[in-house]
Amino acid sequence: MAVSRKCRRHWFPSHSGAPRYSAGATSWGAVENPELECNRDNHASLVAHAIGEPAEVLRLETRPIPQPGRGEVRIRVLATPVHPSDLHILRGRFGIAPTLPAVMGSESVGVVDALGEGVDDVSIGQRVITVGVRETWQEFVVADARRVLAAPEAGERIDRGADDYKSADRAVARDKST
Repeated sequence: MAVSRKCRRHWFPSHSGAPRYSAGATSWGAVENPELECNRDNHASLVAHAIGEPAEVLRLETRPIPQPGRGEVRIRVLATPVHPSDLHILRGRFGIAPTLPAVMGSESVGVVDALGEGVDDVSIGQRVITVGVRETWQEFVVADARRVLAAPEAGERIDRGADDYKSADRAVARDKST
């Protein structure tokens, strides 16, 4: 059994009032949840339990770390944005309602942490961007390997991102039609 430890998770309010995650943040304004228990089997997720203002309905919770299945990868999330659509959905203004409790988010940048069976074009430790992957407001996310693209390292030039995105989107659409 893994040794339990107190996790240090920081959430900052953004200009829109929604939290913004930073794994190692220590600057002024951080909101820490020192009661969050962590071990090797669970991770932190930002979970909505009702429709309403984000500051009122989102809670930082511990959930089991997901395991990748065939054709999937697990990503340790480094950054995930808060989109206006996420906020509208949370506030009940988007025309669709999530099944509650819900983890929001539709994009992330992270590092591949584990590979499911049959995945050979992505490697553990590789920095990636998710494309069309949901529930990204958490520390770990499992994604279809076809929905991740290699992310450039800091300072590396990006020249073909749009082409890579279109290729990934076409590949998933083509696979769904067969």
